[in-house]
Amino acid sequence: GGGGGGYDEAIKLYTEAVAVRRGARGAAAVVGLGAALHGAGRLEESAEVLREGARLSPATPSMLENLGAVSAALGRWEEAADAWSAALAQRRSTGATELRSAAEVFVRARRHEEAFSAFAAAAARQPTNWQHHYALAHALLLAAAETARSSGFSAAAAGDRKS
Repeated sequence: GGGGGGYDEAIKLYTEAVAVRRGARGAAAVVGLGAALHGAGRLEESAEVLREGARLSPATPSMLENLGAVSAALGRWEEAADAWSAALAQRRSTGATELRSAAEVFVRARRHEEAFSAFAAAAARQPTNWQHHYALAHALLLAAAETARSSGFSAAAAGDRKS
């Protein structure tokens, strides 16, 4: 079933490993099982495994990052943002790619301050990568547009006041 190929074998082996190792010692097996289920396209199962793993072993950033990725793939932006926020809080050093992934989720969850912080950190890690700077600027523009909409401001209304 699922994605077939190597994922089916990985799912079988990780399931056995999870059954043998419990608690923090089994966290790596849970992360592997969640990732294999994700790769096989079994997103709901992956999210369930990773959610339970995060509950049992909350100090495992890779578990939270994977939960964030799977939750985002399912369109569960708030859950994804919560997972990424917890993962970033635990890591001393996070790569630019992970920061960008987290920031994109924060934008979708409308958690703009966290998005700005993650985009800025990605740009600081790779200052010559224009995409990080562009993504930050784009997030700032989206937040400004959202603020303008929620305050009832529009360019047309501002123009009407000039007459």
